Amino acid sequence: MKLSALTAVTALLLGLLLFAAVCHAGDPAARAQYGSSPHTDSGDCSLCHVAPPEKLRSWFAFASTKKEMKGGPVQVCQTCHGSGFGHATGSMTAINRAKLPLAVDGTITCATTCHQMHIHTDDPQQTFYRLRLPADSLCLSCHDK
Repeated sequence: MKLSALTAVTALLLGLLLFAAVCHAGDPAARAQYGSSPHTDSGDCSLCHVAPPEKLRSWFAFASTKKEMKGGPVQVCQTCHGSGFGHATGSMTAINRAKLPLAVDGTITCATTCHQMHIHTDDPQQTFYRLRLPADSLCLSCHDK
């Protein structure tokens, strides 16, 4: 029993290291081209959203206005992060324990399935990577190990 628990913990740690290497929120190429992160409350909303920042930050903005994006969920992310960025986008998942949101066609997307761009949480890793859930439970939502 101890060996399988150790194997599970090792696999989880290796998965998190791989996740950190692939899903790098501090993407140097994106920062060089676009400046500071648009994912903060003071970031440049116009990189992703159709409406201007002052309208999006208004208490009177409708949810439908805030959801108008400059493209699909993967396309918007790839504008800054490139096509090699992300994990399994466009794929179907056989397991979805946490009932993560998927695209209309049932596939995994960056900003709807694994990430939540405007998340506010006390978990520094979850905030830095804009994860919908803490990393350990997010990965285990679709992966057995």
